[in-house]
Amino acid sequence: MKKIVFSAKYLCILVLFFLLGNAKAADFHEFYVSLFEINYNTARQRVEISIRVFTEDAENALSCFSGEDISWYTHKAAADSVVQQYLAEKLTFTENKTKIAYTYLGSETRDDQTWLYVEIDKIPESEWNISCSFFTEMWNNQINIFYIRENQENRESIYLSRNKTTASFSF
Repeated sequence: MKKIVFSAKYLCILVLFFLLGNAKAADFHEFYVSLFEINYNTARQRVEISIRVFTEDAENALSCFSGEDISWYTHKAAADSVVQQYLAEKLTFTENKTKIAYTYLGSETRDDQTWLYVEIDKIPESEWNISCSFFTEMWNNQINIFYIRENQENRESIYLSRNKTTASFSF
């Protein structure tokens, strides 16, 4: 009887082909993520926030939220108006249990992504709390990733989801 010897590399390749060959499109699930860059600009004494979302996902969530058909491509002003309402409900910052006001500056869409811009005219004095349930009402596996920066230098990263919607950070 002949002995067959497989190296780990060939065994992994064989298993991969077997799994992919037997997988159906329904076996794979979508990945939903939004990126939030929060930068404390010490020179300008303000916090600048850019939020990157996939346009189609955002339009679907905003349409559900507003009950209207939302499209950045055909009705940018209407989309921006609904975004302001959505942000007010789904994204809050507090410092010492006091809500921090922010200003929605607008959006821009490039390819399949939309950037939302927000500004806070406040000097951080202590730890901030963030509460974010961005798109979690739409997708169970939505992840919101926050990059906290000071003068564009990374300080920390925070991952929020449907099961964890709050966190604290300092600049």
